[in-house]
Amino acid sequence: MGKRSVAIQVTLQQQVLLERIARSKKAAQQPAQRCRIVLLSATGQHNEAQAEELSVDRQRD
Repeated sequence: MGKRSVAIQVTLQQQVLLERIARSKKAAQQPAQRCRIVLLSATGQHNEAQAEELSVDRQRD
């Protein structure tokens, strides 16, 4: 696989908030998408896998 995302850690409280925003039907889509990316990054998923799962282009170095 490709490059791993930056290793991040989120607290339970942060995770709950990120999940709430990511699932919100009223939130703007760009912040909601970023929340989904942060949540996947916290799992240590590769950038390519994140891009595929979210149907977005992976940012190149």
